[in-house]
Amino acid sequence: NKAPHPPGGTSRRPPARPPPTAPNPAAPGSAAAPPPALPRLMARAEVRPLEDNTVRGIIEFQQAAVGSSGPMTIHVMLMGLAAGPHGMHVHMGTDCAMPATHLNPQNAPHGPANAASGMRHLGDLGNITADASGMVEETLRDSLLAGDSSLIGKVIVVHEGQDDLSTQPDGSSGQPIGCGIIEAAG
Repeated sequence: NKAPHPPGGTSRRPPARPPPTAPNPAAPGSAAAPPPALPRLMARAEVRPLEDNTVRGIIEFQQAAVGSSGPMTIHVMLMGLAAGPHGMHVHMGTDCAMPATHLNPQNAPHGPANAASGMRHLGDLGNITADASGMVEETLRDSLLAGDSSLIGKVIVVHEGQDDLSTQPDGSSGQPIGCGIIEAAG
């Protein structure tokens, strides 16, 4: 049983409601929050083997996003290592043939990577750990290096053994087996 149509042949419908309007996030004056700022690549080093070792790979240094504070992020992607922990340090040298001592502008003692300022070398990055196949893929975070560009032009060295994080002056981590010059990104 249908109701008859009114004269004119059209049915009566309630007036259409306009669609709800949402603010355009791209519009000037919009209240939408901007996307989070991403860390930016500051430097990288291509690690190559020293003598007859086989370690090689890339280490990237990322600073916190512009306008924010936070630790430096260090992405380590290496292969060709013996399984287990290996000390890793930024050295003062600018040539892998002569890496010199650890980066230490504060004249601090050797220590663990999470030690407070003045309690470790700026270049003390602790240990990385190779899996059974000799691969390392780790992300380190370092508050002391945050915003510090003094490592540009220095070398990063991977050592044959574990850094004990206390023996002076270098953590007793053994001979350098891989090295790369830290170069500014871009």
